[in-house]
Amino acid sequence: MANKRFEVFRSVYGIHIGVIILDPKWWMANEYDIREYCSENGISCQQQGMVIHFNTDEEFTMFMLRWS
Repeated sequence: MANKRFEVFRSVYGIHIGVIILDPKWWMANEYDIREYCSENGISCQQQGMVIHFNTDEEFTMFMLRWS
């Protein structure tokens, strides 16, 4: 079984989508690059620890295509 990097979730009302980072070593190695990527591509992701929330499904999809 492959290691999972993310767990995807929707908010209670299904408005926002997000990911929980399951691999702390991967997160520590890539956190800066992920923040830069979001900033450069206009993705408004809100980070809280190892949880990232996205405002739209499109932003989530762009993130997943790049980082998964």
